[in-house]
Formats: sequence, C-alpha cells, structure tokens
Amino acid sequence: MELNLIEKQILIDTYEFNINHKETIKRINYELLETDNHEKDQEFASYLLNLKRLKYIEFDEKATLTPGGQTSLKYDTRYSMFWTESIHIKEKGIEFVKEASKSEKI
Repeated sequence: MELNLIEKQILIDTYEFNINHKETIKRINYELLETDNHEKDQEFASYLLNLKRLKYIEFDEKATLTPGGQTSLKYDTRYSMFWTESIHIKEKGIEFVKEASKSEKI
C-alpha cells in the first residue's frame, strides 16, 4: 500500500524527531484536508493509526491518543489530544525515509 503525501511527511518528521532530535510531531504542522478542528484531529489520528498498522511506526495508543468528543462518522475515531513524544519509527519506516530521500519520492 502506498502512503499518501501527509503520511509520508509524518513519517519523515517522526524520523527527524527520533533520529535527529528535531521538533515533535504536531497536527498543526500538516495541511490536512478537513476544515473542522475536530475532524482534523480524527484525520490526523487516522494517519498515525495507518502508519502504525503498516508497521512504519509504533506507539502505545492509550499513551499517545487521548479520547474526546463525538465519534467521527468518517474516520470512526474520537480523539482530542495527541502526545506524539512516544511515537517511534520502526526499521521499515527508517528504510522508507532513507530510500525516499535517495530517490526524492517525497
């Protein structure tokens, strides 16, 4: 499965945070498709969860994603806060970022 542009950027930023000790990942740093703030939270969560499901990153959902608000019908999630300091890039994610930087896929 190919990653979308936002997922690729989150993966690069996770690499930068984990490997190069750069800034933590923040939802506001991405140009998300949703306009409503609650739906933006759900969209962001869906990208994180997809990257985790595909084994590019790892994190404890209870420590990283704080539930809140109504469940989104589109994303089937209900998160209101993100503690992204505990997100770690896995070997698959590191290899993706290194390959992408070589071929400038991103």
